[in-house]
Amino acid sequence: MQYAKGEGIEAIFLAESSKTIASDSSPFLKLLYEIRWRISKDLEHLYPDPESTDRSSVSSPMNKSAFLKSLLLGEKSTLPEEERNLYQEAGIGHILAVSGLHLSLVGGACFSLLRFSGMEISSASLLSSFFILSYALFTGASGSTLRAAIMLFISLFGKCIGRGQDRISSLSLAIFLLLSFHPLYLYSSGFQCSFFTLFLLLLLSEREGKEERKLLSKKWEKAVKKRKFQSLILLLPSKCFEASKALFLFYLGLFPIFAILQYSFPTFAPLLNLLLLPLLPFFFLLGFLSVLFLHLPSVAFLSGFFAHALSVLLTFFHRLIEISLQLPYSSILLGKMKLSSLFFYLFFYYVLFLFPFKRRLKFFRATDCSKRINNPLPFFIILDLPIFKKNLRKIRILSYLLFLLSVPFFLHTPSRKLEITALYVGQGDGFLIQKGNFVFTIDNGSSSDKQFGKNTLIPYCKAKRIRRIRYALITHSDIDHTSGIQRILEENPASTATNFFYSENRLHIENLILPIQAREDHRYDILKRLALRHGAKLLYWKNGDVYSEDSSPSKFLPAMHSLHVMNHKAEEKTSLSLHCYYPVSDLPMEEANAHSIGCILRYGNFSMVFTGDMPAEAEKEMLYAIKKEGQSPSVDIVKLAHHGSKTSSSPLFLSETKGKFALFSYGKKNRYGHPHKITLEKCNSFGLIPLETAKLGEILIRTDGEDYQIITPCTPP
Repeated sequence: MQYAKGEGIEAIFLAESSKTIASDSSPFLKLLYEIRWRISKDLEHLYPDPESTDRSSVSSPMNKSAFLKSLLLGEKSTLPEEERNLYQEAGIGHILAVSGLHLSLVGGACFSLLRFSGMEISSASLLSSFFILSYALFTGASGSTLRAAIMLFISLFGKCIGRGQDRISSLSLAIFLLLSFHPLYLYSSGFQCSFFTLFLLLLLSEREGKEERKLLSKKWEKAVKKRKFQSLILLLPSKCFEASKALFLFYLGLFPIFAILQYSFPTFAPLLNLLLLPLLPFFFLLGFLSVLFLHLPSVAFLSGFFAHALSVLLTFFHRLIEISLQLPYSSILLGKMKLSSLFFYLFFYYVLFLFPFKRRLKFFRATDCSKRINNPLPFFIILDLPIFKKNLRKIRILSYLLFLLSVPFFLHTPSRKLEITALYVGQGDGFLIQKGNFVFTIDNGSSSDKQFGKNTLIPYCKAKRIRRIRYALITHSDIDHTSGIQRILEENPASTATNFFYSENRLHIENLILPIQAREDHRYDILKRLALRHGAKLLYWKNGDVYSEDSSPSKFLPAMHSLHVMNHKAEEKTSLSLHCYYPVSDLPMEEANAHSIGCILRYGNFSMVFTGDMPAEAEKEMLYAIKKEGQSPSVDIVKLAHHGSKTSSSPLFLSETKGKFALFSYGKKNRYGHPHKITLEKCNSFGLIPLETAKLGEILIRTDGEDYQIITPCTPP
């Protein structure tokens, strides 16, 4: 909700049709909208949809009109999802959002043309400001666009009065004004990235060696102007070194942003952006000329010429992006960085690369000794010692290396304890079991969120830095238990998932576990085909099948607020196992719920039962199978079957399992009436404390085999 408001979305309506009865918008805004609509149609005419013209291309064709609408008009709704994901994964998604880079090109070009025509600075600045404001409104007036517009206004105003610009002060004023009028911009990821990126660039421009860099730039410009090629060749190594250093420091500073928002780092993004920056003006110029000449009948043929030239350029760039993503280690999975890690990373980054050590040390050495005593600076006193004076450069280089080597320690690392996460999937079931790099999932599907796999499960795995799911267990075939796993199987076929080089940022399932009835049941055909295409091994479970940490990893043994709970059972060894007790036979069952896999997870003294959508009769058979093997059905946490339906969780099952907590996985205001009032009353009568995903959100159970914690983002009612 906060994100939507931050993006300027006040409400979302679903309707089959709409009709405008009256409009009270200003004539100017209406004119801008009409121009935008006309240009959008012109772009569709000049750059037709590739699907309707060329279906023989091996690589995915680029939708040029949709790309140019996003680039020039800020209209991203027509851009295909696959193409949007392509730019995002390559690290150049910023090109799709109209921001400071776009406004600088447009506003700078306008001001330069007006000055070239002989107009005075004040008049040119005023007209350019009006044009910048119009273009910002024309493209949707996002937070990042308005921020850039304010900074350009300040720059043009400074030109009028003959004053320079302190860009950090301009940025601070722009942020202050925007947040004063619209505080929820703070929740917009586009606004956050725009602010942080520009702030980092400005800080890097002010780092040590600024005078030397300015001198080098002046020498380079002078050599270019006078065409002294010998001087250019001599200056080229220094110029390349400074540019490479600035680029490296820039992306090193952006590293935590990728870890927090995208959970991965696109390795070739710096090179792609280096190529994009000089090409972007050509994209704007050729796009503008192709549309302009389309409305000039006498020279309309030039429109096709410019459109063809831009099409070739866009195709080249699009193909380059695809190639970069197919190279080894094109993307590095980072996981989601913690806020504490973010703070320490930025602190050390600033101290090592941005803090003006030389200037402060020079000032300290020039300070009178008596003043040093009155205002002691212990750190600089240490640096001023003879041993540090001689080796200061070596110390700084060593500090840089230590920081670079420590970067992996800032990233997400899996817990050594066992973690069982009940995801909030809406109406459905979704459990993720993790211990170190071992991951075992149970179900993960939703009937209320059609994009659960894309919007929740896959991002969650990336945030946890999960590359491989060792075992994915599906209790039965209902969509509210399978949709997320099905999406993973669809997204990553074996051609990419099994390749070592290209799997760094790909989620791969090694083994798919289905109930024994799935061998002959056609309801599992899609899952089985996708598993084979994905490269996952199919396993079928029934009573007696076990995964045990003590056995071979590839084999099964044959037939936010927290609650802290202490176990008092006596077991010596802490090992993870999942033991299947149901179904008890391989006989076909018409009702999918009736053959739901029922299993018990044990880890040291901790245990939890998973029941899928088992009816009461299946629960009874499962209890019998447990006792037949001489095991106790007593557990700590009971995952209630069928989302708390009245057909499951019989009094016999609840009394025999003797759980302390009952976990309900269901969606808010679902049409099935889950959980049923009768089931809630039964849990209350057996003293079970309810844990409901619809009320608590994601539920995390963390255990070391002796004690366990239940952590939820919301306070239990």
